[in-house]
Amino acid sequence: MGLFQKPWLAASSACFADFFGLNSLTPTLPIFLLAWATVVLGPGNAAAAWSRTWTGAILTTQSFAKIAGHLIWGTASARLGARTVLLLVMVCNAIAFGASALFAIHGMPLDVVVGLLAVRLLAGLAAPIVPSLVFLFERQEPGPALVASVGKIGGGILTGLTLGGAAVAIPFGGPSAIWAGVCLLSAGIALLVLVPVYKAPPVLGHIVQMRKQKPEGVLTALMSNEYITHESTLP
Repeated sequence: MGLFQKPWLAASSACFADFFGLNSLTPTLPIFLLAWATVVLGPGNAAAAWSRTWTGAILTTQSFAKIAGHLIWGTASARLGARTVLLLVMVCNAIAFGASALFAIHGMPLDVVVGLLAVRLLAGLAAPIVPSLVFLFERQEPGPALVASVGKIGGGILTGLTLGGAAVAIPFGGPSAIWAGVCLLSAGIALLVLVPVYKAPPVLGHIVQMRKQKPEGVLTALMSNEYITHESTLP
């Protein structure tokens, strides 16, 4: 079996890319915002307060969006298929990281930071953990190998966090250059993940067949006319 035929590769790579971007942008954001405010407001308490406020607002918004993203993509994966959803999530990831880099352009007014908050909201919604797990479970039989593959997803997350933090130390230049550098690097990694997702094996045959089967047992009873009629007569 070739490397691209191993379902864990796409799943762990997607999580790696997301957490690499998260842990490279999070510590870089307050430095970048402070430099931005200092250019417009000058050095002092006003610039520091503006940077602190918007750092908190952006990071909190992005984190809340991740909660919503996990719920949305779980349902979407069941309906549309995990490959389609995971491809969409990683494209959104790449767009969000790439668009974030645009805010490093000099001379922007401070109120443009609302646009950065909106972009990071999109980044939060593009959370790949749930579709990655569905992607894996659709393509690998239960057993020790599946348990090991779930561990590899955890390894992808931790590796992304580790290397994302290390990327902050890359000498891109000043604060704006560092912000743009880690954003574009994260966008590139997210785009690379599209390859293993696209080339991964299809859904297991018995899962496809199970989805085509009509409901049986308790579910059939709950959907019967007799049960529905009985429920409608209850007080």
